[in-house]
Amino acid sequence: AGRWKLVYVAPERFRQNSFVEALRSTGIGLLAVDEAHCISQWGHDFRPDYQRLGEAVERLGNPQLAAFTATATPTVRGDIQQQLRLRQPFECVQGFARPNLSLNATACPKVHDKYARLKAVLEQHRTGVIYCATRSKVEEVHAQLREWHIAAGCYHAGMSEDARSETQERFIAKRDAVVVATNAFGMGIDRSDVRFVVHFEIPGSLEAYYQEAGRAGRDGGPGWCEVLFNYADTRTQEFFIEGNNPGFQAVADIYETLRREADGGHRLLLSIEQIAEAAGVRNTMAVSSALATLGRAGYIDRYDVPGQRIRGTSLLRPEVAGHRLELNRAAMEEKERRDRDKLARVVSWCYAGTCRQSFILSYFGEAGGHGCGSCDRCRGQQGGGGARVATADELTLVRKALSGIARCSRKRPDGGWEGRFGRNKIIGMLTGSQAPEIAASGLDQLSTYGILQPQGTGWVRSLLRELETAGCLEVSTGEYPLLTLTAAGELMMKQGGPLMLNWQALETAGSASRPEARSRSGANPKARSAKTAAVAAAKTSGFPPPPKGAPSRSAGSKLSARPGRSADADFSSASGRSRDMGIGMAPTKKESSPRTSKKSKSAADREAAGHGTLDFDSPPVRSGKSSAAFPAIPTP
Repeated sequence: AGRWKLVYVAPERFRQNSFVEALRSTGIGLLAVDEAHCISQWGHDFRPDYQRLGEAVERLGNPQLAAFTATATPTVRGDIQQQLRLRQPFECVQGFARPNLSLNATACPKVHDKYARLKAVLEQHRTGVIYCATRSKVEEVHAQLREWHIAAGCYHAGMSEDARSETQERFIAKRDAVVVATNAFGMGIDRSDVRFVVHFEIPGSLEAYYQEAGRAGRDGGPGWCEVLFNYADTRTQEFFIEGNNPGFQAVADIYETLRREADGGHRLLLSIEQIAEAAGVRNTMAVSSALATLGRAGYIDRYDVPGQRIRGTSLLRPEVAGHRLELNRAAMEEKERRDRDKLARVVSWCYAGTCRQSFILSYFGEAGGHGCGSCDRCRGQQGGGGARVATADELTLVRKALSGIARCSRKRPDGGWEGRFGRNKIIGMLTGSQAPEIAASGLDQLSTYGILQPQGTGWVRSLLRELETAGCLEVSTGEYPLLTLTAAGELMMKQGGPLMLNWQALETAGSASRPEARSRSGANPKARSAKTAAVAAAKTSGFPPPPKGAPSRSAGSKLSARPGRSADADFSSASGRSRDMGIGMAPTKKESSPRTSKKSKSAADREAAGHGTLDFDSPPVRSGKSSAAFPAIPTP
């Protein structure tokens, strides 16, 4: 004891009771957890061994504890505190902004378009990292760089440890200016003069993207970060999501395979690939995930075998049949839903017409700023010239819309928001629709009913799409696509602040759907506004829509193709979200019961919000017969 002041420990070491006891006997003064997002299954790089740390802290006598992460959303930060069993800890959240990074996304319809952009980036920026989604793509891109006579390293988990170490050492020593790698490369790599980070394919989450992009410009100098976007690349990420989230039946089938292959001592020594072959599973990632799930639930134990590269498996409860496994199915389904939502958010980021850094800041719970000034959207490329900061009057309208959406949502116990209604019903409520389904849902009793009627349905629809792009709103990806606030949206509703939206697209979409325009044209307002909004989205995005038949996935669903429609409709499918075609609220008992005519607006507000009156700190501002409760802001 006392021989070392600082000890670095991999979380896997906490599997060993003897190691934990040895630490306890020495007396630990401070336990610091790096990459703390790995402890949360809602984080982008969940590692089950991290979840042992909460118990380990207690066994070590509850020493002083510090946890650090650079990529945690508000939900993940809350889960970190819960997993580490922290009570009212001091929480310091510094700004996520990286002003020296230029974030860019380039539409690349063909593979040769990607290589053309990659070559241009290499010629201009010289030193950097090229991230690919798979090992085979790493090898392919690395071979292309050799043809261009560019000395580059190659790094992925399929290489030997010696080969990976050599790549790292050559890059850190500046003998190689470029590395082509999977996301296995980067942890612990500290080269400050990295000038570019290119993602050859779309990453699986904004957390992963921002962490990897942040490896550029660590010396404070400029960093160029570019995603070479093709919607077809999402299929690879879908494959990873399926591998990371095997359903209950898949886990049960793999468990039955273990029972069948085990020896008389209920042990077996098979590789992941051998288990997958025996179980008839093509995705080996699903086998690894299933084994981790079974281990956490106490049904198996995975152990190292001296002299072997593969790990052994011991059945701890071999008498339990696969169909009787007691697993938290709801949590398994929720994790898959969140993983799909994360991928959808990256797709939304690629299509966004607003500042890319502001989008990411909103995602991490910070209010969007004036724009970074250096991303492709702020520079006015790819049709993003219509984006600008909202005026005071425009911000008032935004906060009215957010206030109405809050009344159509519930507050979850973790502080987040849960949607109750689809996009069309919310638009109908905000614009004062007389449709029977609005009255049947009780939405005409809310104080925000009709509060945006003068703006028209097309304008409101476009506004909601822009707010979703800006990270203020999100849509669930289950059977019922429900719209609600994000943490950034709640902050914008309560406090206001700079907000950059594509107001040009809003005006274009809404001009034909306002009441006076409808009265002149006599056209079907619903059809006209939808068409106008779709055309505006296509013009301002600068990105081609996903191909016709692009898959639209939801947790537990099968891959399906949907016919291509407008740019907006196809984009909704692309991001894993079904376009709202009048789908109502999720059928809960409260929502399915008919409203009574005696219910007051304030009572309807409380029921719609699901948590009593909203915590706003000023009287409501009234406009006509409707009212909206939000902080003191000028009436337009």
